[in-house]
Amino acid sequence: AQDGTPVETPVFPYELKFELTGEVNFPEEVQTQEELLENMAAIPIGTTLFNVVAYETPTSTEGVKIGEIATVSQCLSSTFGDSHFFVQHQRVEEDWAYRPEWIDDIDAPTVCGASSISLDAPP
Repeated sequence: AQDGTPVETPVFPYELKFELTGEVNFPEEVQTQEELLENMAAIPIGTTLFNVVAYETPTSTEGVKIGEIATVSQCLSSTFGDSHFFVQHQRVEEDWAYRPEWIDDIDAPTVCGASSISLDAPP
């Protein structure tokens, strides 16, 4: 559950994609850090940067928009991202343990860069 209480049968999508909205476009050429920070500072408050789209299974071709990532203040540089912001990753095998039926629908060489996949995490 969202409050941290364990759930017996979790419900979750196979994949989340962060799709650019096109509201922000940066130059394609390499930028200095100063140029990048200037461009980020120029993004207006309330700009939707990404649509969050969920794909239910490995064979889903149509995603469902479940949210947006938008600015709520001016973009600025800080040490917060370096010292306090962490994204927890987990092994995909943990997902497959809940949804073993997904394994047969995954093209291992294309999706995982491996010749095969299994519920066992690599060493």
